[in-house]
Amino acid sequence: MKPSIFLLIISVLCSNLFALEYRPLISNLEAETSENNTEIVLTWTQMPEQVVEKIQNLFVYRSTTAFCKASQLTQDNLIATLDVNKTTFSDTVKDYKNYYYAIIAELIDSSVYDIMIPSVNTTVYPVGLAAKEDLPLLPLSEQEKKPSLSSSGLREAPLPYLQVLPNQAEENTETIPDQVLNKAKSLTTSTVIRKLPSPDIFPEEKGDRGTMGDDYVLFSIIDAFFTRGDWKSANKELEKFVQMNRDEKVLSRAYYYLGQANYFLGNTQLALSYFMKAEKEFSHQSKKWIQEVLSQ
Repeated sequence: MKPSIFLLIISVLCSNLFALEYRPLISNLEAETSENNTEIVLTWTQMPEQVVEKIQNLFVYRSTTAFCKASQLTQDNLIATLDVNKTTFSDTVKDYKNYYYAIIAELIDSSVYDIMIPSVNTTVYPVGLAAKEDLPLLPLSEQEKKPSLSSSGLREAPLPYLQVLPNQAEENTETIPDQVLNKAKSLTTSTVIRKLPSPDIFPEEKGDRGTMGDDYVLFSIIDAFFTRGDWKSANKELEKFVQMNRDEKVLSRAYYYLGQANYFLGNTQLALSYFMKAEKEFSHQSKKWIQEVLSQ
């Protein structure tokens, strides 16, 4: 390679790195519930000092859908205006909805730098308060203590008690209908197969070269937890992942990994359920695990 061409490539790379470093964007935005389950706490990394000088405020936005375009940065979604030196914010929410967050910089000329990058200045996964299982009972009035009679003179049946469950990503107690279980058994042979020695990982999750969007998020989960055998964390993050609208093939791979994670956690019913969901797209791979689960 000629020296002049080599120097040109180096200069372009350096200029791109320089541009990334000096963009008016916070980084490493994370959101999690507080220990007392009353707030959602946001934390992030401050911009370099050279950039901070050009920023007037930080705008915090909240929405029930993931932030991906500037049209979502509305006054209805704006929940706070912060000093540029802030690196944390506590959002006191009054419900149990799951929320996404974005933090956008307002420049000194009052313009808004509305570029949004997942896990940089927007959150990737929704976060919400865990629903309380035991709600305090209010005292009954004297009128309420009296039995209620209908026009026919019969006592009215009480309304059913509805218990609000915590986030299903934390605890999934799904049971498998007999019809699904019978179908799973029909996919297997009578031969007993020994326990698989190691988890299966698709080629798409063995490297991040050229991956983006759903593929990259799934790769990140598998790389961070699944490959390290952290089945509990892998299961938790994958449960969050499949709750969102995803590409069908990516979703099938996530179900396949959820099946394995639950298998290694000893949740054979859930494992079988997820392998059945992945079987349509990945028939050969899923059948091996279905047979292994049923042999337990």
